[in-house]
Amino acid sequence: MTSGRPEITLDPRRIRVLFGGHDVADSDQALLVREAGEQPTLYFPRKDVEMTILARTGLNALSPTKGVSTHFTIYRDATVVENAAWSFEDPPAPFALIAGHIVFHPVHFELAAHDETPADWKLEAVAPAPSQTPNAISFASADDLATALQRAAAAHHLDEARTGATDPDWPRWYAAYIAAEQAAGRDPVQA
Repeated sequence: MTSGRPEITLDPRRIRVLFGGHDVADSDQALLVREAGEQPTLYFPRKDVEMTILARTGLNALSPTKGVSTHFTIYRDATVVENAAWSFEDPPAPFALIAGHIVFHPVHFELAAHDETPADWKLEAVAPAPSQTPNAISFASADDLATALQRAAAAHHLDEARTGATDPDWPRWYAAYIAAEQAAGRDPVQA
């Protein structure tokens, strides 16, 4: 990683994601994302994920580097795990390659690469869910997230107009603004 930019590479292995012993993803196109201060994370293309057992939930989170995440609940063999996977549908330019790719929370899934069993897998290859990451902000509904983002966007535009400088790093700016309002006891959704 240079100058704080993420390093996104194609993982050379064929990687399987298992849930309760069943494959939910099988890919030789998984992207490995490394960014400063974060655990490496694997992102799987949707074409290699069994999307029929995932349902989008109302949880959205704001990552200061990757933008807004959408979350998925898994339904398999009478087992339901809410918000077990997530993706970034429209991340900013440094993360454009991961758009629409799926991340699986390691607490609920096992990973195995060719010639490895799940027991051989090193869990440090997958990061915690955005909702459990200290620098992520979760919202109860998409409407709450939209309201908070609108307030942050308005404040960001005012700041750019005041300073006369454009700031292309809007996800980090928005997240810092929303976190500061929440820390000050002002709910950006209600304010």
